[in-house]
Amino acid sequence: MMASIFNSSFTRVCDCLGWGKGWQQTCLASLPVVGVLLAVAGCGEAPHSHEDHVHGDTGHAHHHVAPHGGAAVVLGDELYHLEFLVDSDAGILDCYVLDGHMESFVRIRAESVRVTLEDGRELLLQAVASRLTGETIGDTSHFQTPFQGSGEEMRFSATVEAITIKGTRFESIPFRYPEGNESP
Repeated sequence: MMASIFNSSFTRVCDCLGWGKGWQQTCLASLPVVGVLLAVAGCGEAPHSHEDHVHGDTGHAHHHVAPHGGAAVVLGDELYHLEFLVDSDAGILDCYVLDGHMESFVRIRAESVRVTLEDGRELLLQAVASRLTGETIGDTSHFQTPFQGSGEEMRFSATVEAITIKGTRFESIPFRYPEGNESP
């Protein structure tokens, strides 16, 4: 049914343009080829905005801007990110778990995230529940711990000991604060 409607409409358009029957048949015969080319051309990386990051020469290197202005820490090959943010006024270090483009929060099944500072101190960031988002302890994207410091003390090197996100385990992830571990 749809094919006959398309064919008669196409024929009328060709007649109006003064194209003969031979041209109509050539165009109709080419439609499957054009369809395949469009389908193949559409394959590849899903479309996304480049406002928050830039691609390097290889098309794989990214630099992302952390949504809260913290340190972006890449996990794996841009599979996920962590964002670390020090709130010196509140005396808190926050950690957010995000997707590969730092656009969406990713909940994980963990009650804490362990971070070791370069001076050997260990920080245990506890899961944060939220009524607003419905996140609970053990199903959240937000972790935090008390953290004191100011000025140069706000610059530090640390290692995330281990974190599992959707079945993928990441271990010994080094980063610097406030730089993160992505190169701009």
